[in-house]
Order: sequence, then structure tokens, then C-alpha cells
Amino acid sequence: MSGEALQRLAEAMRRQSPWPGFSPGDWPVVLLTAGGAFCHGHPDPGPGEPAGPGTVRLAETPPLLGATFRGVPTTWVREGADLDARLWEGAFRLHLRHRLGLEPPVGMPDPDPSPVAAAMAELEELVRAEAMAAGPDRLARALRTLCLVRRERRGPLADEEIAWEDGAEVWDGLPAYVAGSAPGNRPARAGAAGAHLLDQLDPGWQAAWEACPVPLTQLLERHVRFDGGEGDEALLLGAQGRHGYPRLLAAARDRIGAARRAREALVGQILTGEGTLLVVDTSALGEGFVEAAQAGQPVNAGMSVYAGDVAFRFRGAEVFFRDVPVAQDRRAGLLQARIRGRLRMSGDGEPLAGEAAFTERLEMELPGVTVRARAGSVQPLDGGLYVKLQPEGLGAG
Repeated sequence: MSGEALQRLAEAMRRQSPWPGFSPGDWPVVLLTAGGAFCHGHPDPGPGEPAGPGTVRLAETPPLLGATFRGVPTTWVREGADLDARLWEGAFRLHLRHRLGLEPPVGMPDPDPSPVAAAMAELEELVRAEAMAAGPDRLARALRTLCLVRRERRGPLADEEIAWEDGAEVWDGLPAYVAGSAPGNRPARAGAAGAHLLDQLDPGWQAAWEACPVPLTQLLERHVRFDGGEGDEALLLGAQGRHGYPRLLAAARDRIGAARRAREALVGQILTGEGTLLVVDTSALGEGFVEAAQAGQPVNAGMSVYAGDVAFRFRGAEVFFRDVPVAQDRRAGLLQARIRGRLRMSGDGEPLAGEAAFTERLEMELPGVTVRARAGSVQPLDGGLYVKLQPEGLGAG
């Protein structure tokens, strides 16, 4: 199995890149397999044995955590059906961050949009599909309609909501475009589709965008002529009639209510279910960012829940959950999860059995959870465990 995964990795790295000047081979790769961990293209991979040109079989399997390995920006992938996509997506995010200086968007907007906003978002997706399928003779009209629907949907949004959406279209959409993968959320779908449309409208647009990264919507609208009057209004009303806007509105009302109830039930399971409640307090670490295999599901304006693999990265600390549902309370700076099994902890290089403060290093390996930080404290709770993480040099708080 390891040999097959290594072969797939090599083939994926040789694939022609749709983004000029970028290749996943620009960055080291750590490949996690059932037969061990392999590191390719790293200047200092640590102890291991050769496993091919530029590849080392690591002596120990490191935890899948963050986007670095031994201090070097690195793409992490696991063997599996999505190995190719994860390689390209992860490497392109390193390209965005370390070559272009871009960061993931922060400040997720209102998770419970009005039915009108949700229906307009659905209409925008349908109109976008029309634009993607339009031939050269119909592309200008289809693109104009798409931009009009988008403007109508965004009209009530606050500036910070639009900024978050623009950032997510770049951070999630462009990696999916480069990887040729199926985007997992609405901003990612919009970003990937926008990039494909730009390929038709302005071949080679990527180089100019790298020199001056702007929202993809701004690039698309440069190819549209609005009249600001009856022509624009007719296109907008035509799209609403063609796709049954009243039906979309009714469906949005039902969908919003059902999704809200499902998310609240999951949060209730995390907070009151069986097992040990783990509370990781990251409030002293400032803003961090999330790397998740699946997009978080908002519960309210300050809380989201994640399933699947997800890493929360902060300056001086990383927390990784493997197939363990976790609730992130952004306002309070808390990560909460329900875990089962025996707890194994260490801090300052020594095993921890109960309450402790540490100033040099904390490492926690729990069932499905890894916590690493430079400083903080651990405190058992009734039926749970509270972990307070601190920046380097502040000690316990």
C-alpha cells in the first residue's frame, strides 16, 4: 500500500499545472500511510531511511498537524482516493501564503442568513452554472446576468461579510481550481468557477493577478458592460423567473430551519454526550486559522462545528482533531470536543497525571486529538479536562 501511495504521489507531482509558475513539487511533502510516514523534498527530514530519489521513510510517524514539518512549510497528505487533490490544494495554499503573502479569511459572517439571502445564493449558483456552460456567443450575456444576481445578493451585506467571502473564494476556490477537485462550499465553488471563466475571458490572467491580488469578482466585472437601467433589470428578473425564485425562497426557509436544528443537536451531543469533555482555551493566543477537510457548519454568529480532520493553528500552538466533532466558539476562544478512551498527557517533557502548569512545552495525545503548545496549564474538571494555552513566555494563566 505504501508503494502504491508513493507512486500516486509521484504521478500527481508530475501533472501539468494550470497555474503558471506553480507546482506542488515546490514544497516538501509528508505522506502518511498505513505502512509509515514518508517525506519528500525536505532539506532536513530527520531520522529515516532512503525510499527513493529525494524521499525518506521517517523513523517515526509525526502527527498530522498544521502546514509545517521541522520548521519548513510542508504539504501534508494521507494515502487515499483524494491524495492527488489534497496534494495540489495544500501546496497551492502554501503558494498563496508564502509566495503571495495571503492569509485565510477571518470573521465568518452570519451563519443563519435570511430566506431571501439563501434563495438569492441558490439563484446565483444556478446562474453561474449557466455561465459555465455558455458558448462564446452567449458568454457575455450569461456573465452579465451572473454579476447582476451577485450584486443583488450582496447588496444587504456588510463590508466585512463581503471581504470574508472574497477571501474564501481565493483561499478555498483557487486551490480547488488548481487541483481540479470538487469545491466543498459555496465560496469555494464561486472561486473555482470564477477562475475557469477567467480562463476563457483572459487567458494567462494568473500572472497579473499574482502581481496584484484582487477579488475574483472584480476581475470578472471588468469584462461586463452594465447599463444601470432596464436592460440590467430585465436580465435579473428573467433569471428569477427562469429558475422559479418563489420556489427557491420556500425551500430556503425549510432548509435553514432543518440545518439549524441539526447543528444545535450536534453541539448538544458535544457538550452533554458520553465521554470526556475536552475544553481547549485558546483565548490568549489571538487570531488563528483553520485547516479543515470539510467546511465548518455555523451554529450562530460566534460558533461553528467541524467534522472530519481539522487543524486549528495559532502562533505557538496547534490543535488537531481526527474524525472527532469539535465546536469552535470564536468569541470565547474555546474548542470543545467529546472524547473517549484513556488520556495520555505530557508537559515540559514529563508525564502529566492531573493539574499542572507548564512553561516550555505541552504535548497531549488523546483519542483522536493532538494538542501542542509552548506554555499553559491543564486542569481536570468534573467529567472533563480544561486546557489553557498561552503564548511563549507567559507561563500558566
